[in-house]
Amino acid sequence: MTSLASRHRTSLALASCWAGSTVVLAALPDMTAEHVLLQASTTLPRLTSWPWTLPASGLLVREDLAVWLLALLLGAAQLEREVGWQRTAVLLAAVHVGATALSQALLATRVALELAPRELLLQVDVGPSYLAVAGLAAAVVVAPTTAHRLLPASALLVGLPELLEGLGHADLAATGHVAAAVLGLAGGFGLRHRTGRR
Repeated sequence: MTSLASRHRTSLALASCWAGSTVVLAALPDMTAEHVLLQASTTLPRLTSWPWTLPASGLLVREDLAVWLLALLLGAAQLEREVGWQRTAVLLAAVHVGATALSQALLATRVALELAPRELLLQVDVGPSYLAVAGLAAAVVVAPTTAHRLLPASALLVGLPELLEGLGHADLAATGHVAAAVLGLAGGFGLRHRTGRR
C-alpha cells in the first residue's frame, strides 16, 4: 500500500483536494460557496491582481465528483504508473496553466474585437476539467499497449459532447478543453520520447 501511494502522489493529492472541496462547498451556504468559487476563478481581472487563483482553480470541485475521480483514475493515475508522479505533476500543471492562458487570451481577443460581450470576462472559470482532460490525453499516448489506451481514449470520447459544448461560439470552457487535450497529447509524446517508449 505504501509503495502504491508513493507512486501515485499526484493523483492521490488531486483526489483528496477534489473530494475535500466537494464536502466543504456542499456544507457552505450557497452564497458563500459561490463566493469561494468566484475568488478562485481564473478570470482575467482576477489573474491580474490575484495570480494564485490559477493553481487553486483546478483543485475545487462542486459537482460530479465521481466522474472526475474516474477520469483521474483512467488518466493521471495511469500516466503516473508509466512515467512517475513527478513528471505527471509537471505535465498537468503546465497544461492547466497553458489551457487557461490560451482560452482566456482568446476570450480577451474576442472581447477586444467586439465579437463577445465584456461581461464574459467575469464568468466563473473553476474546476478540474483541464487537469482531467490533460491526464486522459497524455495517458492515451504514453500507455504501453493498445488495450491500455482504450480506457482513457474511451473516456475522452464519451465526454466530448459535453466538453466541447459551445465550441462553435468559442465558448471559454470548450476552447480550454481543446487546448488541454492538444497540450496533453503533446506532453504525452514528449514524455514518451524522453522515457524511450515507442
